[in-house]
Amino acid sequence: MQVEEALNITKDSNAESSNWKEKEVELLEENKKSNIKIESQAIELEKLKHYVKLLKDAIYGKKSEKLDSEAIRQLGLLFNEAEGHGEDEQEELPIEETTSIKEHKRKKGRKKLPKDLPRKQIIYDLEEEEKKCSCGCQLSKIGEEKSEQLDFIPAKLQVIEHVRYKYACKGCEDTVKCAKLPNKPLPKANATAGLLAHIMVSKYTDHLPLYRQADIFKRHGIDLPRSTLCNWINASGKLIKPIIGLLIKDIIASDYVASDETTVRVLDNEGSTSYMWVHLSGERNKRAIVYDYQDNRRGENAETFLQDFKGYHQADAYSGYNVVHNRKEITWIACWAHARRKYIEITKTIKEPGIAHKMVKYIGLLYKIEREALDKKLDPGGIKKLREEKAIPILGVIKKLVDEVKDATPPQSILGKAIRYTSNNWQGLNNYLLDGRLRIDNNDSERSIKPFAVGRKNWMFCATTKGAEASANIYSIIETCKTNNINPYNYLKYLLNHIHDYSDPEELVNLLPYNIDKKLLSD
Repeated sequence: MQVEEALNITKDSNAESSNWKEKEVELLEENKKSNIKIESQAIELEKLKHYVKLLKDAIYGKKSEKLDSEAIRQLGLLFNEAEGHGEDEQEELPIEETTSIKEHKRKKGRKKLPKDLPRKQIIYDLEEEEKKCSCGCQLSKIGEEKSEQLDFIPAKLQVIEHVRYKYACKGCEDTVKCAKLPNKPLPKANATAGLLAHIMVSKYTDHLPLYRQADIFKRHGIDLPRSTLCNWINASGKLIKPIIGLLIKDIIASDYVASDETTVRVLDNEGSTSYMWVHLSGERNKRAIVYDYQDNRRGENAETFLQDFKGYHQADAYSGYNVVHNRKEITWIACWAHARRKYIEITKTIKEPGIAHKMVKYIGLLYKIEREALDKKLDPGGIKKLREEKAIPILGVIKKLVDEVKDATPPQSILGKAIRYTSNNWQGLNNYLLDGRLRIDNNDSERSIKPFAVGRKNWMFCATTKGAEASANIYSIIETCKTNNINPYNYLKYLLNHIHDYSDPEELVNLLPYNIDKKLLSD
């Protein structure tokens, strides 16, 4: 009996011990999950603090991405375990890291007014009695003194009357002839090419919405409803479409193209976010810029536009471009400005220098090489040689730093995302070394999309898809004019006046902004 009791006690003890072990394992597992959750929440908290700081900087702080040495000394760590990694072993660059800035010599006084401006002289002369000296002699003119003031003459409207004489035969009384009326830009509109060009430049260059322009015309005593202006804009955008086709043809024919995209609100496409894509020839000589409206951001839009293109394509790392970059005849050139921006955002929220600050510094040295090439006015061959000599060692140091900290940095952290962006797109970021014509970043296309983004803040939306497409065509013309130093108003006025003179669209090639004889635009 005592033996059975002892056995029962032993069994109970073993069962209880087993239960404790199971409970211990369960508690350890729960503790592990809790630690993972706490770590994840800590990372999320740091991310939220980072975004709050960036938001404050966006509202109250400086917009520049450049950092001076004092600002860098005042910045600190965001993630201690990652930022401190490899601090002692980090290889230093075998080149001078200081940047010298040339002193700017500013000319004193205001700039002279252009000589080709119309001038109106106002003569100031002495009265006859003042031309006599106190000694009694007559004063003689020995010269003159001139000073200039800049005056403004408000824009004025005028009516162009087209008077056509009619002739008839008094003999047979069957023949009547009338002088031919020149082609109007818009057959059913009473607007001249000059007025249409003014409306387009006011909206797409000066960012004046059509309702404001309607108010301005009303102050001049002319009632031009916004609906009328909208119709004129849409019709003008359709009229110049053949020119856009030629610009696209020139872009595709080049071997270097850059692209970017931004959102646009279109009221009759509320079901999805619409986008304005911009594509431009990479080389700045005779550059063509084309805006392409699409009702989505799918990569097939870029694929369709660039389906016949072969060569270098520069763009950010948006996955929609992958279908283009995966083609063997296209080489992707990534954007170092995008990579640098991610590290700069970190340095805006931390207190002491770390990995992000080193990355900003090293990438800055790459840009210093680009400035040197620009200052020396090197040709593409010279630029390629300079990059091979100076940029490749810096890229080696950047790659080593990225590889060292990548695994030690939480993937979802701000720094982790920046490091992985650099690592995942490393080949594209290095491809600018392949040709001296290629640029280190995609800032040219970003600058081309900026006028649209600025205008969007004023006119806010396009009412219809047709209006968005017309806007894309007009932006293409205006931005191509600007990049080729052509006055957009003069060009649009001439184009609208003469586009009907060409029956074959291919003949319009001589009217492209970079092909047209500038003397034709002087009137």
